[in-house]
Amino acid sequence: MTQVRGNDLLIARSTAKEELRLTALQRSMHLYTVGATGSGKSKFLEYLIRQDIKTWIHSECGLLLLDPHASARATWVVAYVSASVVTDNMVDALAHVWGAGDTNKTPLMARTAATVFQALYEHKRTLVEALTILDFSSHDFRARLATTIEDETTRVNLERMNNLRPQDYNAES
Repeated sequence: MTQVRGNDLLIARSTAKEELRLTALQRSMHLYTVGATGSGKSKFLEYLIRQDIKTWIHSECGLLLLDPHASARATWVVAYVSASVVTDNMVDALAHVWGAGDTNKTPLMARTAATVFQALYEHKRTLVEALTILDFSSHDFRARLATTIEDETTRVNLERMNNLRPQDYNAES
C-alpha cells in the first residue's frame, strides 16, 4: 500500500459511535465540497482545517489555505503571520512544486517569486495578478505598486524590474 504523509480526518460519527474517516491517502487526491447556500460547507471545511491544525505536531504536514473569495471567517483564524513568513513559505512551496529542495541554485527565481508574493500580499491581490507583475510590458502597473509597497526590498526589486530590459533581468543571478 502506498504511504502518504499526513493525517486521517474524521468526517462523521454515527450515534452508534461508528466513524467515517478520510485517510491520508484519500486526502492526497482531490476533495470536492458541494452543497446549497447555507448547508454548512464552510463549517465542514473549518472542521477539517481545525483537525489539521490540532494534529500538526504529530504529522508535521503544513496547511496552506488559499481563499480567493476571502470567505474564510476571521473568527476561526488561528493566528496571524507576518507577510515575510507567508512570502518565504510560498517561495519554498513553489521551489518544491518545481522539484527543488530549496532555492539555493535559483537565486533569481527566489528573488522574483519573493518580490511578487510580497507585492500581492501587501496589496491584497490574487495570484492571477502575479502574471501582470511578471509581464515586462506592465511597467506602469509595477511602478504604481512600488510607490505604495512598505517592504523596502520588494520596492527596490520592483523598481529594478522596471529599469532593466527583460534579457538583462533574466541574465542576473
